[in-house]
Amino acid sequence: TISVGSYWDSDTGLRNDDVLSSFSSFRNPTDPNTGRTYEKPDVTGMGGESDGWGCHGVETTGVGNGADASTCGTSFAAPDVSALTALIVGKNSALRRKAEGIKAIVMAGATHNIADGLNYMKCPTSPVANDCRDGAGAIDAYQTIQNIVTR
Repeated sequence: TISVGSYWDSDTGLRNDDVLSSFSSFRNPTDPNTGRTYEKPDVTGMGGESDGWGCHGVETTGVGNGADASTCGTSFAAPDVSALTALIVGKNSALRRKAEGIKAIVMAGATHNIADGLNYMKCPTSPVANDCRDGAGAIDAYQTIQNIVTR
């Protein structure tokens, strides 16, 4: 399994104005057997944002029409990650039955660090000390396919 959080792409073409979605949950569970702490979610995907007037960032379409509503939620971020796993297997069918390998590839390609910019080890604005809240970062399908899967 892979845990997925949500972020809002401000749709400017820049990365420095993307933010974690306010409704996206993050935790650092500790394994009771090993004592190791895990950062969750593992990665984030685009899921929009809620601003008090409604949800924005993910457009939905009506039958026969263009975009007719805008919504948000981690339920929109998770399919992005699922689609990326399908692309990975499509590029390398030997990975079909290698769930842990696919998870590692998705995480390795998640190079868009939202909560922490470039310094993924320390996040001074985090409500939990040193928790960057976006796991490995937001998925980057191009980075994942071009620089990890095909090399």
